[in-house]
Amino acid sequence: MTSGEELLVRTKEYARRYQTGVHVHLAEEHSEVDFCLREHGKRPAEYLDSIGFLAPNVPAAHCAFLSDGEVATLGDRGSRLPTAR
Repeated sequence: MTSGEELLVRTKEYARRYQTGVHVHLAEEHSEVDFCLREHGKRPAEYLDSIGFLAPNVPAAHCAFLSDGEVATLGDRGSRLPTAR
């Protein structure tokens, strides 16, 4: 995650207030995972979960480098992984 916690929390609040979703790109590149581990001590989905960001109205796209645990966390929180048709 390269967006700061304040922006993420405010975005989540805005989406709740206006009853809309938040489309997020997550773990698209190794560098994003490395950055998140270095800055937050957590992988991207773990970090988003720790700040209460993940929810059914948060679809996560381009999740190329998620761990099995992160996939499970996304499922537990109801976040969707968009699929091609």
